[in-house]
Amino acid sequence: MLDDIYYVEADRDYAKIHVKGETMLVVYPLKVLDQKLPVRQFVRIH
Repeated sequence: MLDDIYYVEADRDYAKIHVKGETMLVVYPLKVLDQKLPVRQFVRIH
């Protein structure tokens, strides 16, 4: 599933995960997701 993620963007207290063909809104801020995603596969840009 991690290989399907194109990018993740912040949306206030939520995050939008953009994957092949869809966008999922999750009830975690980007700050929390950033700590859970593997460092070797994901880079925080801003």
